[in-house]
Amino acid sequence: MQARRRTTASGFTLVELLVVIAIIAVLIALLLPAVQGARESARRTQCGNNLKQIGVALQAYHTANSRLPAGAFYSSTEPGVSGVVANSPMTWASAILPQLEALPHYDAFNFARVMSDAANLTAVTTPVPGYICPSDPEGSQPIRDDRCRLTTAYAQRHMALWYPGSVGPVWPGAACMFCTDTASSASNPCCQGSNYGENGNGPGMFVRWAVPITFDHVRDGLSNTILAGEALPGENLHNMAFGPNMPLSATNIPINTFVTESERLLPGMTDAQRHAANRHQRMQGYKSRHVGVCGFLRADGSMTFVDETVEPAILWAMGTKAGRETLALP
Repeated sequence: MQARRRTTASGFTLVELLVVIAIIAVLIALLLPAVQGARESARRTQCGNNLKQIGVALQAYHTANSRLPAGAFYSSTEPGVSGVVANSPMTWASAILPQLEALPHYDAFNFARVMSDAANLTAVTTPVPGYICPSDPEGSQPIRDDRCRLTTAYAQRHMALWYPGSVGPVWPGAACMFCTDTASSASNPCCQGSNYGENGNGPGMFVRWAVPITFDHVRDGLSNTILAGEALPGENLHNMAFGPNMPLSATNIPINTFVTESERLLPGMTDAQRHAANRHQRMQGYKSRHVGVCGFLRADGSMTFVDETVEPAILWAMGTKAGRETLALP
């Protein structure tokens, strides 16, 4: 006679179920940082590619025009260039739009009118994906309403810029806050030039005035000179891609100098309140949301991520185009 097989009810006890849930939670906790790390790695790679594409565009512009584009038309017009007025939306960032395959955007500007003119409203508020760092959460809203209104020529609502050009270790129109010697002079490696390089008197690859610079002006070597780098528009009310004040940053402000609570740009602030709190002498530096580093574009078109603890003198040296320094970024 065949014995009957004994069967038992299948299932989990409450204890077993809790153990399984706990194991799954542990696995998720272990995997989540890895997933987040992979995503940031991808964003950082994209950010580096953005800088490289800007470098390619600037090289192409220089090849076509035998010079770099002027940094910005801040209270000045470039000699020999017609159809561009002071305080127009002509900046280095708008000038290279054709080289970035954005010719329709470039054609939408009217450089014979100031940036706040109705004719430029659409163009100054049109996003440029390649000018946005994907690691900054605020990059999802690249058109900002809290930009500087120093004059009525400025458009308060404006496309921001995550990769400003370099004015080098320049005098910012006031004391150089992070320099031992806060006065500008040719012998001061931390503080040089005149008011962000106005009249062309600046050590970097760009100046705030409509003064073009060529690669022939670089005496320190293109690979030893900073052309542009990362910044955070949400921490600097003067940051504007197409505004004369200014699509540029200084290299004598330590990397990743972030705003304090009292310096933040808050909704509802008047322009005067924003200016009083958000001092450009502190906020006009290079910074990023990549942990501990900031990306930089060299004048030879290469890019590198630099540790925020880099010796300040190295950043000053890399910010000058003809300082004859021996220091260089790794």
